Amino acid sequence: MLVAAGACAVANRLDPGASSTYSTSVALASTATLVAVLFILINGPQPRWATRWAWFWLMLNPALLVMVPLFLIVSGPIRTTVEPTRPTGRRLTGGWAFLLGAVVLSGVKVHF
Repeated sequence: MLVAAGACAVANRLDPGASSTYSTSVALASTATLVAVLFILINGPQPRWATRWAWFWLMLNPALLVMVPLFLIVSGPIRTTVEPTRPTGRRLTGGWAFLLGAVVLSGVKVHF
């Protein structure tokens, strides 16, 4: 819902005299994309680089426009073989992702 409100605000700021059909369609497309990504995050396979909670916290900040495509591209289990592979190394956990989003992205200013 935050994405829809933000999309409407951006559309109205870019062209205040535009019809509400454009801003409504952008808001609906943004909301549908966010719901689809959350559905994939919850019901999809286990992400590789970070836990589900880490991706959730990384997507729930001003970098949403960067994190959603990054999640769709990077987190999927792209494998060249059919046999399962053992996880190697550590993954980013939810607590560290929350702190990363809070500290690093606190300096990001969003202007409307």
